[in-house]
Amino acid sequence: MVQIVARTSPIHGKDMLGKYTTDNDTINRMIKTFIKVNQGAHLMVHTIAVSVALHAIEHGQNAPANAFLKAFEVTSKGNNGWRLNTLRSWFETIGPFTWHVDKEKKIAELRVNKEKAKAMREAGMDKALQTVSSVTFWDWKPEAEYKGLDLNAAIIKLVKDANARLKDENPDHRKANKIDTSKLSALAALVNMGRPEDGPVGTPQGNDETKFIDPPKAMAA
Repeated sequence: MVQIVARTSPIHGKDMLGKYTTDNDTINRMIKTFIKVNQGAHLMVHTIAVSVALHAIEHGQNAPANAFLKAFEVTSKGNNGWRLNTLRSWFETIGPFTWHVDKEKKIAELRVNKEKAKAMREAGMDKALQTVSSVTFWDWKPEAEYKGLDLNAAIIKLVKDANARLKDENPDHRKANKIDTSKLSALAALVNMGRPEDGPVGTPQGNDETKFIDPPKAMAA
């Protein structure tokens, strides 16, 4: 139940939780409390992340790391406000883990990279501590800033990538790619990329490597 508390009397600690107010003084007190809680939470996250990484290096066990990731699920849907993909990437790059996914068995978990853990362990736990504690996951890969979209540049990049894939003769790669060449031609025309009548797939027209060339009919099929 949403509770609006319109008053100037102090609201402290847990009494603030779930109580919404329009009072400026109370809001400022909430913000000051949040600053302290937020700093503590971030320090706690880094401390646990480093600890479970060191545990995996020394003991070769992944359970604490996965229990830590599970602990972020604060709602029934598993949603949270932390960038867990970045944290997982930090565990893989800075720590001794790999991220394993098995959709059939519904498994998604960190697993210990035994060779990397062994190498870090043999180099000494003091050095391992220095390595994994040197940077927090949020400083290691800061959240990307919003970037505007240059539609023309994006289409040109897409056409160039599709052309390169059409040139790839690896049968497994060709099977994996799903490229409608008629749509590719239409995209190329949108950004005035040249379309000579003949020529090998992906061959530039003149000196402009972005020029689109229609693939042979056999490949289009």
